[in-house]
Amino acid sequence: MGNSGAAISDPTAGSYYNPSLINKKQKDSYSINGNTLNSLSAKADNTEITSFTFNPAYLSTIMVGDFMVHEFYIANLSPAKLNINANLSTASEVVKVDENVDQNQILFGYTMAFKEIPFALSYFSRYNQIDANTNAEYTSLTSNLRSTTVQKINNKYLGFGISASGYTTVGGYTFGYQLKTRELKIYKKNKSSTINYVHGGTSATDYTKFETDSEIAFGDQALGNQITLGHGFKIGDHEFLTDSQFVESGDLNSSYSFRQTFGYRMDSFFGHQVFCGLSHQLGPKIKYFGQDIYYSVGYSWLKRAFRSAFGLYAYQNRVDAEVFAAGLTFGSEFNY
Repeated sequence: MGNSGAAISDPTAGSYYNPSLINKKQKDSYSINGNTLNSLSAKADNTEITSFTFNPAYLSTIMVGDFMVHEFYIANLSPAKLNINANLSTASEVVKVDENVDQNQILFGYTMAFKEIPFALSYFSRYNQIDANTNAEYTSLTSNLRSTTVQKINNKYLGFGISASGYTTVGGYTFGYQLKTRELKIYKKNKSSTINYVHGGTSATDYTKFETDSEIAFGDQALGNQITLGHGFKIGDHEFLTDSQFVESGDLNSSYSFRQTFGYRMDSFFGHQVFCGLSHQLGPKIKYFGQDIYYSVGYSWLKRAFRSAFGLYAYQNRVDAEVFAAGLTFGSEFNY
């Protein structure tokens, strides 16, 4: 549904979209949702990035008590195995870069939602790991100088945060919100090892090898405040959703990027559901509709205690580079 869900009537992955909504659950449940088969390609100047991955995305267990509803969850946010190729040629030099990046970003936590009050607190941690291997070849067209650089980067980060969420329902209308704090860094590690082979530096036959180990500032910044405000309208078997998502910029300077989502869901008497939606970034960099946009469509069905779903999505970004991603998601929820 275009990544909408802060004011949905029947939540799945509640601790991700709006933790307070899990107080609507009447039975204990276990979810394996959002398993994703993903393909990505991006082009900018002389650089091309490709990726193809399969990953489980959201696992959770919900326990319904007398006074509170609890959820333990783990979400695989942005797994990626990227292959980056860059080629730069001028009248005096040729540079070729081949880089493989393996990234895993996992969100896990615990939510406590009050059954009688539409309010919840959620405690979460985010673990991010990046392993990158780079080979760069430099050739001078005006001298005998040639060099090969081999670099390995290992980055690890663990942060902690708290979110407060709630909702209000009046008739068929629901207003939902979630406020996430800036992450507190708990652990970080940034290691880089580089080997540089140089040929022809001072003469046509000389050879030099340099080895260095260092710490670098690479992807270790905490995420900033995040604010989501959602509206839901349910009319019979039809439900319309829209979320406003504000995410603080990476330098934590209280400036925010803004996305608006729109989602639709149709229910049937036999337990079938049809979904669709889109999400669009807004801001000074966006000059026209579709410059940064995400589309999704899906289908869900209920069989006894199992609700299963699958969907398709596509993402396109033409702000700073030509980026296109598409994928297939599927999963199930079991109520007992």
